[in-house]
Amino acid sequence: MEWRGVIGGAYEMCEWIMRLAYVNLLWLLFTFLGLGVLGFFPATSAMFTLVRGWLNGQEFKVFHAFWRSCRKNWIDANLLGYFLLAVGILLYVDIRLMRSFNHPFFDLLSFAALGFGFLYLVVLLYAFPLSAHLRLRKREIVRLALFAGMKQPLLTLFLLASIAMIALVNAVFPGLIPFLSGSVVCLVSMWAVLRLFPMSAEHFSAGQSRKAH
Repeated sequence: MEWRGVIGGAYEMCEWIMRLAYVNLLWLLFTFLGLGVLGFFPATSAMFTLVRGWLNGQEFKVFHAFWRSCRKNWIDANLLGYFLLAVGILLYVDIRLMRSFNHPFFDLLSFAALGFGFLYLVVLLYAFPLSAHLRLRKREIVRLALFAGMKQPLLTLFLLASIAMIALVNAVFPGLIPFLSGSVVCLVSMWAVLRLFPMSAEHFSAGQSRKAH
């Protein structure tokens, strides 16, 4: 019985590695087909959608599901992604600009901007997994992403540390990047979101509707 458990665990691990490698290759392929600027965010959204399905025990044809998700969420994913990118660029420019002035007041403002930068990083961690898990407007996704990060700070720190570790492993072994880079980050992030919001999209939407009334 113990050996069966070990073999079963090893088989499940291998299955997850194959899944993550396949979806990582699809992520890179669809990003390339979208010329990067138009493909990255829809491909990222599709990757989160598929990983969410696997974590919930769903079975599907991977390529077909990835393509369908990319096509369905192409506009929404790009709008969310470029909104977050624009905010990040503005924060970066503000911080650099404030630090260029040699004055205590601007030093204080730059520290405040760094605080906003940390909040932005928290939103960045949770926005795409939340958009794959719950059907919400973009401003609601941003608000809920910030709430998620503040609700469980230890989980958020664990998520940041895990992503840093994944980045380090990929830097040491760059051959893993085409197979186990974005998809592993996606798995960890999606697992965190499902722990924070275990309800389905339908249940969450119904709860939000009742609160609104």
